[in-house]
Amino acid sequence: MKEKCYITSTRTTHKHKKKEIIGSCGPCSFINLTKTKGSFILEKKLAEMGRLKPFHASGYTAFLIWENKFKKDLKIFTASRKINDKRLNLMIRYEKVPENKIEKYKKIARERHEKIDKKISNQVKILKNPLQKINELLKQGYRVAILTSSFYFEKNPVPHWIVVFEREKNKYWFCDSVNGIISLTKKQLEKGWKINKKEGFSPQLVAHKE
Repeated sequence: MKEKCYITSTRTTHKHKKKEIIGSCGPCSFINLTKTKGSFILEKKLAEMGRLKPFHASGYTAFLIWENKFKKDLKIFTASRKINDKRLNLMIRYEKVPENKIEKYKKIARERHEKIDKKISNQVKILKNPLQKINELLKQGYRVAILTSSFYFEKNPVPHWIVVFEREKNKYWFCDSVNGIISLTKKQLEKGWKINKKEGFSPQLVAHKE
């Protein structure tokens, strides 16, 4: 399979296992989605520009920012446009935010999310059946960035962006910013969304076609 995949430059290794630093999968997925030439400098620039400040994670609002900055035509879908406490609490735990800064961080993140979402709200479509939408977009020639879970390579999974570019029956092929070219089944995708839901993250898709 001749498919190029940009792998994150902001990666650490623990006991021979690769671990992605939070915030890099979104920028890498934008690079792989749009087939932009990736680099450490670009990855860091995208991460800083799109992150849900003061946190480092990136959701569909980051793709809205990158779309506008780099003049890309993206289709954006999300099952929910709200940012809830479960989602914020996961980021607080993962980034080890001091207790005396928790409420401040939550307030800043909510305000940033709502500001970006409202500004470009007409570009965001509500997602009802993510698997069906992925299949439709692939048939139309799109590549699709998917917010799934890192359960398939991490013991303590977190929401993780990857880019699907091909389907073979119930198997899907992805560009993964940590693992390179991988395949996941329909059941694995559904499991990823189920895990994310427990942490307050709804399914999100971003599509692009050259």
